[in-house]
Amino acid sequence: MERSAYYNLKIASFNMYSFNNGLSMLLNLCNDFDIILLQEHWLSNTDLSKLNQIDVNFISFGVSAMNSKSENSVLVGRPFGGTAILVNVNVLKYITLIEVDQDSGRYVGIRYCRDAVDFILINVYFPYYKSSPDYTVDCCSLIANFERIFNNFSHCSIIIAGDFNFSYCNSSIGFDLFKHVVEDYNLICCDNLNPNLKNKYTYCHNS
Repeated sequence: MERSAYYNLKIASFNMYSFNNGLSMLLNLCNDFDIILLQEHWLSNTDLSKLNQIDVNFISFGVSAMNSKSENSVLVGRPFGGTAILVNVNVLKYITLIEVDQDSGRYVGIRYCRDAVDFILINVYFPYYKSSPDYTVDCCSLIANFERIFNNFSHCSIIIAGDFNFSYCNSSIGFDLFKHVVEDYNLICCDNLNPNLKNKYTYCHNS
């Protein structure tokens, strides 16, 4: 989680790993943050309204990851994916929804514009790494969409946050695909701004 200097605007990122699993933590975040980026809420389109019932002071911009699957067949197995951004009503008048990923539910983009402060905020959930061409295709598709958005709002500052599912290092295939965005748009990895941060990852699986 990082605190933005823009009017003391406080932004948090949280992978819920299902709506029910992360709800209690999310309720706590609503007490302390102005904008909350959510990944893996696991909600279908018909259940996205639950995001607006979490706290009366927050409005959501969300997308399901199961749109194409539910359109083509009956949903089977556990739910998955999805991204959303919760915005406190006190800053809502400065927010414009730019775009949501209707195909795979992997990102939501908003614009915050207040006086001289004008930035694009992208909440992203990158795919987890797998040794197949699909991983590269999916990552490149996401990155192309980000670059299109950034070029359409070239006068705005940029924040990309969320669950990248790769480490900020050249040994990561995901970062190797993404690093030109960091260079081309003069982005800074916020992990390096906190000298007290011992771990450079948010999740670790023993395998």
